[in-house]
Amino acid sequence: MAAFAVSGCRQGPNPDSSPSAFQVVNAVGDSGDLAASVDGKQIFGKVGYGDDSGLYGVQPGRYDIAVTVDAENVPVPFGTTPIAVDAQRHYTAIAFGVPLAPNRLAIFSVPKPTDQERKVAEASGKSTVRVFNAAQGADKVDVLVNSIVAFKNVPYGGTSDAIPLASLPYEWNVKPAGDSDDDYINPVTIDLKSGHHYVVVIMGSVADSDIQIKAYEE
Repeated sequence: MAAFAVSGCRQGPNPDSSPSAFQVVNAVGDSGDLAASVDGKQIFGKVGYGDDSGLYGVQPGRYDIAVTVDAENVPVPFGTTPIAVDAQRHYTAIAFGVPLAPNRLAIFSVPKPTDQERKVAEASGKSTVRVFNAAQGADKVDVLVNSIVAFKNVPYGGTSDAIPLASLPYEWNVKPAGDSDDDYINPVTIDLKSGHHYVVVIMGSVADSDIQIKAYEE
């Protein structure tokens, strides 16, 4: 059984004292480090495959996000994606695809809680979770939580609805959508913290038999 800690470190400018915050997840297959720039200024560099950048505090406004990944030590630009940042929200951009092929950023946001809202959420004993499918060759997947299909028919490049789950360690698994009994991975344990929002990302390649699943705090 494999076990993953949930990602979600923090880096400056201080996301807690900023109106909003932004982070990037590197789910680009066959890639090295990722770098991200906002309006031409690099704010993240050397985000490894499967890692997140940590939250970076930003002001509300419209920004152009540019992502570059290393492929065999050659920087490959993704192009530029515009994003409108609203006040009191956390944004997560998931870079996915493969270098030298069509690439995209999937961007999600959740409300930034007040201190009181955070205390109430942490006392609830529940977390909110969505799933994003960035796995090459996995057109649609079902995601099992403790052997029960909790997220059905999640398409490549698509996301599930966000659902509440009790804040416990769970065994997660991924299989082709439908009646297939073939699993893409061995069960992975993910421990959810009470009151937190997560995006669980499926990444890797079906052809290479290296599918991975990892949770990131939003």
